[in-house]
Amino acid sequence: MAKKPANDYTHAITGEVGYYLKVPSEGDKPDGYFKNGTRVKLLKEKGIYAQVESETNVKAWIYAKGTLELIFRLTHELKDNAEYWIGPEEPYPGRPADEILPEETKVMLLEQRNRYAYVAPEFNPGHKGHVENHLLKRL
Repeated sequence: MAKKPANDYTHAITGEVGYYLKVPSEGDKPDGYFKNGTRVKLLKEKGIYAQVESETNVKAWIYAKGTLELIFRLTHELKDNAEYWIGPEEPYPGRPADEILPEETKVMLLEQRNRYAYVAPEFNPGHKGHVENHLLKRL
């Protein structure tokens, strides 16, 4: 299986962290361990656990508190409140925004496109989407 592009990984594992192939219950033994620095994509959170997909192609649950470190760099800030369209495809004309990102939200610019910028917001880097280019200013 081909590796994902490096910018698909939003976090790095800190320390050696046990992982579980299903949501763990108290007393479960880890199915394996991620090494310190393993890059992962955060998929979802459930209570004190997070589901991640690693650069080693392991999709598993880990104890989230203190085990993940953001690895992407914030590059831009919104100059005003911005309509935000979730997903990799540019929004089509007339498509309503999925949400509004507040002014001063920091984002990592992933790709500059025609009218829109594909970005990852600071509050949820795995939640990538589009904002209008003119609303971005470089940090």
